[in-house]
Amino acid sequence: SLPAIILPYVMAVADMGGEKHALKVTELTNDSTLFTVLTYSKMSGNHQYDRVAKLLDCTKYDAILMQEIPDMDELLQAHPELTETCNISYVGIRYKSLALFTPHKIVFEQPSKDGNLFVIQSDVLGQVALLTNRVDKSLNQPVRIQIQQVSNMLDQLKGVVEVNEVMPTIVAGDFNSTPFNTVHFLMRQEMAYAKPNGFMNQTFTFPAEGRRIGFLGPLIRIDHIFYRNMALETAEVLDDSYGSDHYPVKAEFRLPRQEINKDSE
Repeated sequence: SLPAIILPYVMAVADMGGEKHALKVTELTNDSTLFTVLTYSKMSGNHQYDRVAKLLDCTKYDAILMQEIPDMDELLQAHPELTETCNISYVGIRYKSLALFTPHKIVFEQPSKDGNLFVIQSDVLGQVALLTNRVDKSLNQPVRIQIQQVSNMLDQLKGVVEVNEVMPTIVAGDFNSTPFNTVHFLMRQEMAYAKPNGFMNQTFTFPAEGRRIGFLGPLIRIDHIFYRNMALETAEVLDDSYGSDHYPVKAEFRLPRQEINKDSE
């Protein structure tokens, strides 16, 4: 029985080919730029707006990718100051509600039923492509539905890559899939994985306080950050869920120096 216990963990940390899309910190020059991103599934029934607003700090993060936030209007009514420090892009369809909060200029937006794609830009960063998503649960439907959704997201990214194949890119969100899932392997063939630091439950994201059963939890990691054309500094699961049933995941990257195409502004 030992192989059945060890094999899934070996597969979870093994290189599935995506590491070739990552840069190493040692490959970057001294003028590289630090880029901090957060992914957070808010939970549609989480109305603790004061706590959520503390997390949405665009002075700390270059990009905050949110899922499951159908009550954006209520959040901004309670905390209108968020619009003063963040540029916000939002599409609301309950569980598929997706949003981007960023201090940088949003120069491209492409919402779809599988994920929302953005390009942000600044003189310091250059351009960065971001895609946030919430993959459907596979508990009550075939896993092929998840596979198709992830395939659609990867196809959606191709348009950006065709324009700039070296653009730093992040795909992050609630994948409703553990690192042992086929969806995860599919993503790791195309992008590097920002594996959170820590041991076992320190890296798990669900369930958090919004859906915890007694003292159990978190039990699994289903929120993930994937990347390419940048170097990973560190990744971690935050220890406060801000009222959600998911813990946020934070990652810091190093971006290579980019020349801005003024025609894209």
